[in-house]
Amino acid sequence: MQDGLTDIEPGMTEGAPGLERRMVLRVLHRWREVSGEHAMPLIGDVSAEAFREFWPYCFVLDFTRGEENPVFLEFGEELEEICGRNMARRPAKETPAPTVMSESFRYCYEVLRKKVPVTRGGELRQGNGTLVLYRSVLLPITTGGEDVTHILGAANCRVAATGSAE
Repeated sequence: MQDGLTDIEPGMTEGAPGLERRMVLRVLHRWREVSGEHAMPLIGDVSAEAFREFWPYCFVLDFTRGEENPVFLEFGEELEEICGRNMARRPAKETPAPTVMSESFRYCYEVLRKKVPVTRGGELRQGNGTLVLYRSVLLPITTGGEDVTHILGAANCRVAATGSAE
């Protein structure tokens, strides 16, 4: 970690041939494994154990109290550094902006509506002028049935440039 931002994605060794380097695609692959024959996994199947090497970069949003008021159930420690606070058990609307976290879950409603994973990436200039490049993935989860009740997200970033905005 450097200034709360990752420079190298977790679980990867430099130059490992044939291995996917992008964490969000590896999280998507694991989500598919956990889903098995189903369209999406059950909330009980999404755990720190199942996503062990990625869990510090993961969050789980709970939509069971309504789509307009999701709450973070889980919030990885690396995300806490990136965001500047621990958001576990807090409403998503309290997430500081502009941050990688506020950008990462902007597409939750697309996941709820379409019931499919969404990956996004981009750049963001934080309040202190630091430009970061980020990638994120949002993955639907259910408590049973066809409705999305939770979303597993994962995000990471790296510093592109420091200094004040131009």
